[in-house]
Amino acid sequence: MDKLPAKRQEGGFLLRILPAVLVVVLAVIVTLIILTYRLMHPSAVPETVSPSQYLMPLTDAAWISAEGKPIAGWWVPGRTKASAIILVPGFGMSRADLISLAVTLWQTGFSVLAYDLRASGAAPHEASTFGLRETDDLLTALDYLKSRLPSNASQVGIWGADVGARAALRAAVSRPEVSAIVADSVFEFTDDFIRLRLYEDLGVRNREIGSACTAMFRLYRQAYHLTADEKFSLGALAGRSVLLIQGVNRPELAACTAEIYGRLPPGKQILKLPVARMRNMTSEEVRSYDRQVAEFFSANLP
Repeated sequence: MDKLPAKRQEGGFLLRILPAVLVVVLAVIVTLIILTYRLMHPSAVPETVSPSQYLMPLTDAAWISAEGKPIAGWWVPGRTKASAIILVPGFGMSRADLISLAVTLWQTGFSVLAYDLRASGAAPHEASTFGLRETDDLLTALDYLKSRLPSNASQVGIWGADVGARAALRAAVSRPEVSAIVADSVFEFTDDFIRLRLYEDLGVRNREIGSACTAMFRLYRQAYHLTADEKFSLGALAGRSVLLIQGVNRPELAACTAEIYGRLPPGKQILKLPVARMRNMTSEEVRSYDRQVAEFFSANLP
């Protein structure tokens, strides 16, 4: 007879704590959704400079993404008009952050096309997919570039940082006209970059939180039918000129970059610098960086 009241007490206890448990679980889920949303939507970066301020011939560029949405960029024709380089900013950067690099390449003789990543720039739109849909955007930029180059221009170059670098290597694999690539702080899997952003943006370095946010992004990826994370098919880059850049200031991405370099076909280059390309760099760091990138493209693009 004593067992029945004990069971009732146990059942009553479970009924009392169940709502509290559900509230906690719901709060955790909502927190993770908000956190992942923040990671996918960086703050706007106002454009404080324009190529026209550097006396470069500037034309506004516009084309349509694979999803049918507009992409805007800057087109700066070079003196020779024979070779062109696409500049793909990193996560949370804008095309204006690459003005100095565009000027250096243009003064060298190259044509330059620069545009903002989705979720980045002065007027962010869409959500960042950490290099998945950004690759498709870059492929449409390559298509647009064909309309601006003379018919004898068969080779182009791409420079990209972090998310842009990932898109650059992915796009180059399927486009033989991309003969020279500079990939700064490149990574292979979106999980790695999400964990890095948690630390760089929010100061969070926790394995459980990182795993939860990557799981939330996988759900987003499945809901919107994004391509899955896959290892790079680096063998397709044989015969191309590739320069990988590591920055001491971004050690996690430097390690990812080194791992990718180890799997590249022979003859590729890797350069370790004190500072990888970011929004906040000193004038001397910018000049040194731009000079080395321009030297690479001058040596490897006709």
